[in-house]
Amino acid sequence: MQAASTSVRAIGVARGARFKSTLAAAVIAAFFVGCASVSPIATQPLREYEGRLALTVHQATPQTWQARFRLEGTGAEGRLTLISPIGTTLALASWAPGSALIQRGNEINEYPSADAMLNALIGSGIQMAQLWRWVTNDPNPVPAWQVDQETRPDQSRIVIARRVSPEPALTFKLLLQP
Repeated sequence: MQAASTSVRAIGVARGARFKSTLAAAVIAAFFVGCASVSPIATQPLREYEGRLALTVHQATPQTWQARFRLEGTGAEGRLTLISPIGTTLALASWAPGSALIQRGNEINEYPSADAMLNALIGSGIQMAQLWRWVTNDPNPVPAWQVDQETRPDQSRIVIARRVSPEPALTFKLLLQP
């Protein structure tokens, strides 16, 4: 009888251990499912664009500036590399919420925002949100700018943005590679 009672007790202990391990596994699974279901702050997917850009400042003596570019990230954080026609890096700009910087050679300048950085980089008053709207083909209008876009047969896209006021008038052109 004692042997039967010992085996019943062993079965009970085994069931109790199995129950405890199952309960522990369920608690751990619930913890991870709970962590997974917490929504992170909405983030935009990282995007990459390459092409050419040109900026013309229409004044008594018009000034035109052009470069190849590589744009990575989102409007909130990212990198913009400007490359000369012969392939040298003119500037590397990067930004994140609350900070931005431009590196030209060994010189690094910091800025309080992506807009301030972009203004220092191309000197036109174009804001980062405007640039991303044009690059991503956002149909919402940008105040004070007239924008024309065309997709070519090779799937490259041309964006021409014109600002008439305030003076000086500007024309900003992007050729985005497919």
